[in-house]
Amino acid sequence: MAPAMQGTAGKRGQVHEAMETIGIQRRPSCHMQCEPTYPHATAGAGEEYPAEPPSRTSSAGDAFMRTASNPSQHHSAPHTEEVLRVATWNVAAVNNNPFEYWVTHPDPAYNALMQGVQDFIDDPGARDVAVEQIFDDAMAQQLFADMRHHAVDHVDEVAGLWESDYRSRRLISGFIKDSALGKKRLASMPDRITNTIRTTAGNHVMRPTVINYFDGDLSTTQKWWAAWRKFIFRTEVELFDGKQTGTTLILKLLDPIS
Repeated sequence: MAPAMQGTAGKRGQVHEAMETIGIQRRPSCHMQCEPTYPHATAGAGEEYPAEPPSRTSSAGDAFMRTASNPSQHHSAPHTEEVLRVATWNVAAVNNNPFEYWVTHPDPAYNALMQGVQDFIDDPGARDVAVEQIFDDAMAQQLFADMRHHAVDHVDEVAGLWESDYRSRRLISGFIKDSALGKKRLASMPDRITNTIRTTAGNHVMRPTVINYFDGDLSTTQKWWAAWRKFIFRTEVELFDGKQTGTTLILKLLDPIS
């Protein structure tokens, strides 16, 4: 953020700049007490801006602009209004996946990496191998054993689905791009909960994966799998649940998806 500007005019300029950044109209000639316009747009997280500004008494001579969709609707003013139209969109993220948001960057290596990932997802070709070539049967059996050890429900049903369906699916076309898995959030919800866990002490505990800032050794599948099992089944974190602080096994954070 730029250094604070001195004086009333400088502060007013900062406020106007912030208003423009988030898509709020203003009159360049107005003072600090002028009412901003709230465009008809989604504010993010399911909330919407109000159709028009909250009612408030203006100071003498001030004119309040109405909505961006109909800027001509405003109270009479003693001088000409100038309308600034601004577009904005929600770029918020709830995770640290570096491949989910592609930014403009001058580094050729970054651009080549991002384009390569995009091309692989769009058209994997021969690289669209069966899931069991990446996550094999031995790893699946270790997973089921860990789940049974921690008394997870319905492990036999999960093992049956693995044998009859998921192990033979194609990695990209049959799993990553499966719209049913996406709608049920069977992959995205566990990722949201365990991707980056913020503890009560202010620390960040990250799941071993390439889609966050994990800095451990993931150079081989075996090293990743050992780190993943330790994270899920043997790592406890101290969290505040809204009522009290307590230590919880990361596995226990994964509630059933309703």
